[in-house]
Amino acid sequence: MAAAVREFLDAEGVQQMPWPASSPDMKPIEHAWDALGRVIKEGDNIP
Repeated sequence: MAAAVREFLDAEGVQQMPWPASSPDMKPIEHAWDALGRVIKEGDNIP
């Protein structure tokens, strides 16, 4: 986050959460790949 934005948010009293920019939680496709991988590992083949 840019320093100017951080200063503005601090001045306005906005609380910030640390969140990595490349977090898998922010990429829904990662959840889909994880679910698909579990199905394949379990041997549940969907025709």
